[in-house]
Amino acid sequence: MTNTVAVASSYVTIGTTGCPPYDWSSQKTPNTARYQYYSWKITWPPVISTSKIYVGIYGANGATNSNPIMGPIGLSVDGVPIYSNADANKLDAYINEGSSFDTVGGHPDIHYHEETANNVVITNTSGTSHSPLFGIMMDGVPIYGPYGDNGAVPTNLDACNGHTDSTYGFYHYHLPANRAFPYTLACLSGCVYNAQDSSYTVPSTCAKSSTQYDYSSFKWSSSFTKATVTTVSSARGGRVGRGSDVWVAYAATVASTLAALLL
Repeated sequence: MTNTVAVASSYVTIGTTGCPPYDWSSQKTPNTARYQYYSWKITWPPVISTSKIYVGIYGANGATNSNPIMGPIGLSVDGVPIYSNADANKLDAYINEGSSFDTVGGHPDIHYHEETANNVVITNTSGTSHSPLFGIMMDGVPIYGPYGDNGAVPTNLDACNGHTDSTYGFYHYHLPANRAFPYTLACLSGCVYNAQDSSYTVPSTCAKSSTQYDYSSFKWSSSFTKATVTTVSSARGGRVGRGSDVWVAYAATVASTLAALLL
């Protein structure tokens, strides 16, 4: 579950245990899910780049990507990491690992390579309205379920499955409809300033696109409904780590959760 979201003027920190809000015991790996201590610092609002970061097994124009990102490329609203379509061997994760997924679509340490089963992380809205938020990617850009305006699958998505629409005028991503390849995202359009818990090597600079977006209408409190959302001063936030205010608040939340489980 997502435990804490702290919003500052230039970044957001998200603390989570990585534990899903469902029974994952149907997964078929030899691994066991464990409490994690993720503490992500994401630039906010997102900064759109002039270039794309290809995260999965294919790069631009369908060329093989020899260096897909291993590990998380985003966090879902339930606090579970989102991965690309690459498995540990840089092959198609769904083809090679799909049989090990639990009934929702995750496996330990719990992460998602695709859209989850309906009514778990989000409830899909085909034919009615825009899909709800599924998570935040490591470039800070929000990712929604597969449906756009009026519950229709968007037809104007770019190579990274992103666009703007009438519902959300800021740039955002969509999960592929019907769990189609690339399952999550093929690439990221924003600048990434923190590798989080992934294999990504952060470049020394990021060229900003001349087109940027206003994210002031994005409401963290109504998007991350399972988290405690607070606003903090950028000056007080500092480096995200065990000494930060965010980490202390997060650790306290985890401790209270564990205490409740032990009662």
